[in-house]
Amino acid sequence: MLVPLGLLALSALGLVAGSPIPSSEFGAAPIELHRGKQIVRCPLEQLHPLNNAFVTHGQEPEFWGQTTEHVEVVSSGLLTTTLSSLPGCFVHVEDVADLLWETESPPRWRSRRSHPGHFVANPQLSDHHDTYHPLPEILDFYMGLVNHTESIPSHQVEATWIPSIGQSHEGRDLPVIRLRPRFGPQPKRTFFISAGIHAREWVSPATAQYVAAQIVDAYGSDANTTVFLNEFEVVIAPMLNPDGYVFSWEHDRLWRKNRRPADKSTDAQAADATPCVGVDLNRNFDNHWGGVGASPRPCATDYRGPSAASEPETQAVQKFVLEQLSNRSVGLDIHAYGQLILRSFGYTVTPAPNEAVLASVGDGIAAAILAVHGSVYTSMPASGLYPTTGSTDDWYTEQGGMWGWTFELRDTGRYGFRLPPEQIRPTAEEAWAGILYLGQRAAAEGPISN
Repeated sequence: MLVPLGLLALSALGLVAGSPIPSSEFGAAPIELHRGKQIVRCPLEQLHPLNNAFVTHGQEPEFWGQTTEHVEVVSSGLLTTTLSSLPGCFVHVEDVADLLWETESPPRWRSRRSHPGHFVANPQLSDHHDTYHPLPEILDFYMGLVNHTESIPSHQVEATWIPSIGQSHEGRDLPVIRLRPRFGPQPKRTFFISAGIHAREWVSPATAQYVAAQIVDAYGSDANTTVFLNEFEVVIAPMLNPDGYVFSWEHDRLWRKNRRPADKSTDAQAADATPCVGVDLNRNFDNHWGGVGASPRPCATDYRGPSAASEPETQAVQKFVLEQLSNRSVGLDIHAYGQLILRSFGYTVTPAPNEAVLASVGDGIAAAILAVHGSVYTSMPASGLYPTTGSTDDWYTEQGGMWGWTFELRDTGRYGFRLPPEQIRPTAEEAWAGILYLGQRAAAEGPISN
């Protein structure tokens, strides 16, 4: 069946995950699930021929990733031969399993618990930001930040841990941390950061942890951090998809969605046999839900869900933002990969009324990031990559009354979702520079909504 170009471009965001294979060791069975598969990279203009090749071979397309220049698909056997013969296409990765083992062998998944000792808030001195962490350690880290500030009466940052603003499908809490100055005038605006909405994008929650640590450690000593927190209460939702994140550690490293099985009574296209699992939470927000760029098929990686805000994770975030965040100014959702700075709108190619201002801000963010480690990020409207509906950033903009942004972090396709641990810190450092610049512009020109 031919997939429409809009849906094809959307699906290019990632691999269609297969059935989970439980494993008692992080990564072993799920990685071997991809043994013998190749990644073929093609220019964007080959989207239709790629799709036709999959149809000819009787297979559903499996998309690995997309940037502004190319699309990557997963294939094997004769299909790989067919795809790589298309103009401009070539085999980019010879074996997906080898790539996964290269970047994610278990010895690299070090645990902070394996290095017991005094909690170190300074991100420059702590090795916490040099590896990925399972969910319990992420939550421990934020609790450590809060305890650190509370244990020092003179500490200048007030860190408030909200254990739960709601629960996931499987009953895990969705926490939030609020950061503001402890003394003196309070911020007049709120800067909201969300992370971890797509399970396999591990560098997203890792970057959020670095940002929180940087604020707690550097406020009062670093001028830019001090100005930022004086202007904004920073509210971080560090893990919007805890069920999917846990599943990506324990069963399938490339899992994207949440873990709600499709309901045959409400999901019109649910499978006749065992229902497919998961909703793409970044297609489920109550903003132009059900439009372009969001699949109605429960087995698709970009499945939008049975209705707008059908998922408990989505409901919790929307309710918290609208009811608990005052003076809303910026809403930033952190993703990977592609090295992109995406601004509203994603649901339409019609420019936003303030497009000139947003374009200037986006270009400034990219320049601030470039100055840190030389990473080149592209600034563009979200619909310039591919149209989407039901996304966080457009909901932040239209329903939240904020500047809604998405950062797609490193890289541009070499490692993709499997970014090596040694790149966590530099990725987070450059993202922090971009956040600081965004804050500067929002303080001068951004909205304030209640």
